[in-house]
Amino acid sequence: MKILVIDTSARKGGALSILKDFLKYIDQNDNGINWVFVISTRDIIAHNKNIEIITSKFPVLNWLFRILWEMFAVPFLISRKEIDIVISLQNTAMFITRKPVVLYVHQSLPFTEEKVKLPLRKMFKITFLRFFIGKSARRSEKVIVQTEWMKNALVRTYSISDKQVVVIPPSVGRLVCKKTDVSNDCFKFFYPAGASSYKNFKVIIKAAEILKKEGCTKFKIYLTIKGNENRYAAHIKNEILVKGLGDSLKLVGYIERAKVLNMYCSCILVYPSLIESFPLPLLEARMLGSVVISSDKPFAREILYNYQKGFFFNPYSPEDLAQKMKYVMDNFSKINEIGFREEDFERYSEKETWGKIVRLLNNIGSRFK
Repeated sequence: MKILVIDTSARKGGALSILKDFLKYIDQNDNGINWVFVISTRDIIAHNKNIEIITSKFPVLNWLFRILWEMFAVPFLISRKEIDIVISLQNTAMFITRKPVVLYVHQSLPFTEEKVKLPLRKMFKITFLRFFIGKSARRSEKVIVQTEWMKNALVRTYSISDKQVVVIPPSVGRLVCKKTDVSNDCFKFFYPAGASSYKNFKVIIKAAEILKKEGCTKFKIYLTIKGNENRYAAHIKNEILVKGLGDSLKLVGYIERAKVLNMYCSCILVYPSLIESFPLPLLEARMLGSVVISSDKPFAREILYNYQKGFFFNPYSPEDLAQKMKYVMDNFSKINEIGFREEDFERYSEKETWGKIVRLLNNIGSRFK
């Protein structure tokens, strides 16, 4: 069997992580399947002889080029490579083929009911995605999503059968970090997120302001933006300075994954985001046994289900966030004694995530032979 994997849009962030993790699993687990990966990133390699990697920059030049590439180049590639089944990891599958297609949807913005301010270009892209995800989903044999709330959103939005949508979370293996005791002299909070309005940085700023006014000063909050990424980041940086919170809110910019893991082990994760498909920081912090304060949203409830170190707050209420932060600081020693369950690891193991996708593709391919 020969499977074509399309993911030219994965160039950074979560999309690139999905591609790398999936390819790594295929590379390390020989399953007798021949794979053809079509990507746009040149620094990805494979060692398994059953994997062929084709790199193309054409579909990422702009949306028009991507549409033309999928409409004409992909069907030609399917025919020339004698592909049996296709999986698209990039939310859409705009090509026409008689071969079975599996669609992996990990973009949540087109399905959110949140009212957030986004640039006009971004809004156009979301509208475009919403339309083409629907067309792609209806033509696909199966649609893979990462959470139950995403499954419900797709079924509701596109009136497709819930049996057509499969929930398979991304893989998180055993994580390693440098364990550091959280100091009661100065509690550290950490929010790893990019500079987008729906990441809801403002509620953290207002919560910090409330805590300081109440005389609580033994805390620092580390944000992974610098303030020069875009207008929103610049606005956040300016607001921190205007309110005189520079000693409590630290803009550290982008940090490497290994350091992020270490931050989980020395800080309390605060996660006020309004829109996510599957926020890995919540799961990674849970796997490392960290204390988490998250926005009370379906994606967070799902990932932190039954996690005794997880606390939820109204993401529109800085007063609620300040109250939860104060509670965690006052009761940290007691909260941090709680252990975590070993069975949590199994659900997110490679066998139950990437392995489940491979088994799904194998079953579909076998039925269409």
